[in-house]
Amino acid sequence: MLEIKDKKYDVIIERKRIRNIYLRVEDGTVKVTCPKYVSDIEIYKFIDSKRKWIYNCSNRQRGESKLLIGDSIYYKGRKYKLVILKGINNVKVDDDAIYIRCKTGELKEATKVFYEYGKKIILEYVNNNQDKYLKVLEDYGYNQKPIYNVKYLKSMWGCCYNQRNTVNLSVRLVHFDPICLDAILWHELLHFVIPNHSKRYHNVINSHMSNYNEIIKTLF
Repeated sequence: MLEIKDKKYDVIIERKRIRNIYLRVEDGTVKVTCPKYVSDIEIYKFIDSKRKWIYNCSNRQRGESKLLIGDSIYYKGRKYKLVILKGINNVKVDDDAIYIRCKTGELKEATKVFYEYGKKIILEYVNNNQDKYLKVLEDYGYNQKPIYNVKYLKSMWGCCYNQRNTVNLSVRLVHFDPICLDAILWHELLHFVIPNHSKRYHNVINSHMSNYNEIIKTLF
């Protein structure tokens, strides 16, 4: 049993005729595949050196569980029944179900259609909510409106490029309550005036969004 911070992981070791040690995390279990000659002591030293990666990987997987789950899908923080049909690409959100039409009628294609729909939802939200933060940034000397790109970012929720005046947002945010998108938007916009995660950065971000830390936790 491996314990990292507040989480416990079962450890499964499999020895094979290979040259390197491989590590993966699946459903709260750390799985190690290694050469036959590697001792348990060496394996656990290797695992110990990867503690931070294991913890972050586990968090990402928990986040993924809030997206697509079998025949269900999360949209704006609510869980809906997912119905996939053949037809012209289209997304319809009903009271308790989301209907996705696509050419193949398969989940992979339906996911693409849903995320194209999600890009529009996110951009609409950003356009309606950015001004309250841009007005704050004016006091710090930032007087522009950035360019927004919504993409499928798997390892992050957003990023900004100061020199290009561009903010990238993950389309996966469409699965969560809009307040999460709001927090990521504010997080990235603030980087235009404070490009690091210093104490000053966190003081400013929390002074204008007092529940920022609690919101961010819901993404993991």
